[in-house]
Amino acid sequence: MTTPPNKSHWQHHINQWRDSKLSQAQYCKNNNLKENAFSYHKGKLAGDRKTNSLEPVKAKGFIKVPVVELPSRQTQLTLHLMSGLSLSGITDNNLALVKQLVGELS
Repeated sequence: MTTPPNKSHWQHHINQWRDSKLSQAQYCKNNNLKENAFSYHKGKLAGDRKTNSLEPVKAKGFIKVPVVELPSRQTQLTLHLMSGLSLSGITDNNLALVKQLVGELS
């Protein structure tokens, strides 16, 4: 009776496969490994590395978040002239231009 392969067995094969430049399927075939088992352990070991490298999160309730006030939206006006022409999008920022346009159009 043989013992099942352990973590170091799979890590060894994963390292050998990476160094070999072979496809995973070809490496498994050459080494009499089941490709689905190889994929499973490759993913499992990659997950172990990710889990071990992360700092544990210690939650202690609420945190203070700064609130940034956004500038209020300006209401845009539309001016309808007697000639049937309309000027839209009038705000405080372009009021001087609108006055100039109306002066030219009158």
